[in-house]
Amino acid sequence: MYKLITDLDKKQYDAFVEQHPYGSLLQSAGWAQVKNNWDHVFLGYEKDHELVGAAMVLIKHLPFGFQAMYVPRGPIVDFENTEMSVSFLKAIGKWAKGRRALIVKFDPNVTLAGYHIGEERIVSKQGEMLVLAFRQAGAVYHGENIDMKETAQPRFQAEVHEEDLEKILTGKHFAKMLAIADKKEVEIEIAHLEKLEQFNELMQMTSKRKEVALRDASYYQRILETYGEKAFLMFGKIPLRKQFDAICAELESVEEQLAQCRDKPKKRFTLEEKRASLKRNHDELKDLAKEQETAYLCGVLAVVYGSGSEILYAGMDERFKRYMAPYKVWLEAIRQCFAKGAKICNMGGVEGTLQDNLLQFKGNFYPVINERIGEFDLLPYPKLYDVSSKCLRLLKKLKK
Repeated sequence: MYKLITDLDKKQYDAFVEQHPYGSLLQSAGWAQVKNNWDHVFLGYEKDHELVGAAMVLIKHLPFGFQAMYVPRGPIVDFENTEMSVSFLKAIGKWAKGRRALIVKFDPNVTLAGYHIGEERIVSKQGEMLVLAFRQAGAVYHGENIDMKETAQPRFQAEVHEEDLEKILTGKHFAKMLAIADKKEVEIEIAHLEKLEQFNELMQMTSKRKEVALRDASYYQRILETYGEKAFLMFGKIPLRKQFDAICAELESVEEQLAQCRDKPKKRFTLEEKRASLKRNHDELKDLAKEQETAYLCGVLAVVYGSGSEILYAGMDERFKRYMAPYKVWLEAIRQCFAKGAKICNMGGVEGTLQDNLLQFKGNFYPVINERIGEFDLLPYPKLYDVSSKCLRLLKKLKK
């Protein structure tokens, strides 16, 4: 009745995943190219010669001929059909055992609960039933964890839906931050590979500030090359030298006015406050203005795939944090994703406590918190589970 295809044609695979309701960028054929330090296989699942399921399996080779496998945000199948979903999962497990896989980690693109911040969390019965079915089929469930570090992909993610786009602008705090960015003359620039260097510089600044290891330029280049016109860079920038010259001229004017109003204390006080503000801006920009005409304040890398899109990476120059450029840049990036055909823009992971710094920023975009069902492990060799878990932990340490 069902048949597992172990060498599905790449184009046929991608056509199926891209249009599927449970499809995901991380299950696209292109993602296998991005993750070129893993081997990969495109699996298909047929019923009566019709493709009903697919999975892009990433493969790491372990000692003694064993393997570790990962199906990011997959597999892709009609999860409302529990019987077919479990059947596909078992077929993957049987195939993986033939490949000497100690573990097959997977985290389906299935929502357990979806809600705006402040709304009631209503758990999906379908999600609960699917978790139970997978566990009964032998998969080890990692539970409803709330710490992003505990899973390969964040279980909680902030998503902006197209129909909610205009509601972003109604937030008082967001409107205030946008006004500051406009007052600071933050300009938007959409780009591709030609501005890879500027984006990588912002990412390296972010890496240093947060004291975490991030990707290098070659990784971002692979994403942009792989997804072509579906991928883009969005920047916030200022005409640095032009702004500095304007500040110098205004500062000179204020000094002249101060020299002429010695007997007007109220006006003098106002001018002195303005001078202090201008001098602060002058001192911040004077060295930078000598080196560059334009300053790139922040940037994001986004990809549109099917009806979804993801802001994968974001970097910022902390020296310009008072310019509030990220508010303007992320808004324009989300708009661009929708213009390219997406209905949802995934802003990335947040902690399940919904109280972390990431959500303090992302929460301004009126996001839906998409709480997915979580992570599972298939165990082709159950008795070797402890060994495989130790191998995976070792791989993570080596990667860091």
